[in-house]
Amino acid sequence: MPTRRDQILDAARDLLLEEGLQGVSMRKVAVRVGVSATAIYRHYADKNALLEAAVLEGRRCLLRFFQRALAGKTPRERLHLTGKQYLRFALQHPKDYQVLFMAWEQLPVDLPHPRDASRHTPTFRFLIERVEDCVSAGLMPANTDLFETAMLCWSVGHGLAALYLTGGTRHRMPRAQFQRLADRVIERTIDGLLRETGHPARAF
Repeated sequence: MPTRRDQILDAARDLLLEEGLQGVSMRKVAVRVGVSATAIYRHYADKNALLEAAVLEGRRCLLRFFQRALAGKTPRERLHLTGKQYLRFALQHPKDYQVLFMAWEQLPVDLPHPRDASRHTPTFRFLIERVEDCVSAGLMPANTDLFETAMLCWSVGHGLAALYLTGGTRHRMPRAQFQRLADRVIERTIDGLLRETGHPARAF
């Protein structure tokens, strides 16, 4: 059962996606949750603190999905699974996904910085580490640019997610069918980056 904190974060997230940043207020959140505005302030100092918490909660959820990729037995498998788990997060938690990756004009969310790893979120660092594992295993050249390769993988996953969530694909293709297609696209993209290790090329 959702806690009061969960209800508050959900309401703030929904208002952001429906009405934009200007449409979010502590009063509106309180009305949606069914409590007084004073009750909201007991949890969060102001609107900015509330939206920051919504972003942080979304990142935590995505990281939980990413952690499942560690079940892969090889660096190749783990990188494949990271891409697939990114898609599963987007499709199963579309509102959290949109807050994190489609509301940058509304929220001060920074893109990863190529020369400042301290600005990378835990989720982007996870992807960087999976690429680094492939380099260490000899699946990519030793001079591979980790940041650019991670950005390429992320761009493919984000493009697929956007096609489904906002590109109208969800109206033309059942989610399970799209997920299978997206999984194959991710595998083919990643395998195109990796050196051959006896794995035959996959075909659609």
